[in-house]
Amino acid sequence: MKIIDWFRGLFTPGKEQRFRLDGSDDLIAAYNNFRVRELAFWCCVNMVANAVARCEFRTFKGNKEIRGAEYYMWNIDPSRNESSTAFLHKFVANAYRDNEALLIFTKNGVGRDGVVVADSWEVGEEHPTILREYKGVVVGDTTYHKTFREDDVIHFKLNNANMVPVIEGLTQSFEELMSAAAKTELWKRGQHWKVHIDSTADGVKDQEKFKQILNDQFKPFLNSVGAVLPEFTGYKYENVSSQAGSADTRDIRALFEDVFDMTARGFNIPIVLVNGKVEATADANSRFLTMIDGCFCDQLSEEITRKRYGYDGWKNGDYLIVDSSSIMHYDIFKEAAAVEKLVGSGAYSVNDVRRASGQTIINEPWADEHYLTKNIGTMAENARALEKGDAE
Repeated sequence: MKIIDWFRGLFTPGKEQRFRLDGSDDLIAAYNNFRVRELAFWCCVNMVANAVARCEFRTFKGNKEIRGAEYYMWNIDPSRNESSTAFLHKFVANAYRDNEALLIFTKNGVGRDGVVVADSWEVGEEHPTILREYKGVVVGDTTYHKTFREDDVIHFKLNNANMVPVIEGLTQSFEELMSAAAKTELWKRGQHWKVHIDSTADGVKDQEKFKQILNDQFKPFLNSVGAVLPEFTGYKYENVSSQAGSADTRDIRALFEDVFDMTARGFNIPIVLVNGKVEATADANSRFLTMIDGCFCDQLSEEITRKRYGYDGWKNGDYLIVDSSSIMHYDIFKEAAAVEKLVGSGAYSVNDVRRASGQTIINEPWADEHYLTKNIGTMAENARALEKGDAE
């Protein structure tokens, strides 16, 4: 078993892991560096998962938006044991960790359809015109003995090539630098003494006795808050610790930030959103939303529509779209002028704007109508109005 796989076993969700490293400094250092990479990786995964979980799965029938069992399944209750937020977090985590995720449809126990994320599966033989088959599908502690066909599942593939090994390869090159920086920092903060022993000192020829003196008297002196070190005739102690001033950990933090920056690049996440800086966050948020749309929303919309509705349903106006407009917080009062423009130009109805801002819709026919202010019109209409005015 590779050591990287053994480390990953320590992070199995829901399972407490107990282990011993038996004093191996190299193994402890490797484990600590692995935790830095895991922290960067899962911070980016959680950022994407939180964004995807805020998306709304909008369902349409006959080109008219409806909220029925399908809407309820994707947005609220995908299965009896988890909410839609937990479901989407697991889905995004699997997609980034394995570069793919498999969704299978079940029954939720009350007659409605449900959907769950598979933990593992085996893919049958690939053929361009024959539906793929999935065997040995495992969800939690349950193994399905049936064979799922391609049209029974949603097989989501994130990228054409898995980015995780690439990210790990890049960050591994920083492990030696981080270890060296940490050792240097610890040395600066530690106590380092030189003992000069005169040739006439009693017991200098007895090495075991000298070691005992160090263990019984010198080490307690270094490890104690307050202690007295006896100085015998023939012994001279000199402190050779670093005198360069107070230790600074900014170099180590800079190396950690490099790991986060490289991981963010692998996720196509703007670096400023990961390192906590506030400069250019508006543009960064726009780029982040574009990435979410391209990586998840579009692909999920396509996969769900073709698997749940098919060509005949799509032709009749039955489809699903994953709407990412609700990811960003919308300040309705700050954007009041823009709201007036959107409604007054006829582009959006009142309910369209309310839904985009996270508000409840108004169950009145006028709220779904489109309005156009009188100062907007075609050139011909404006010309006729001017001619009429001149004539009058």
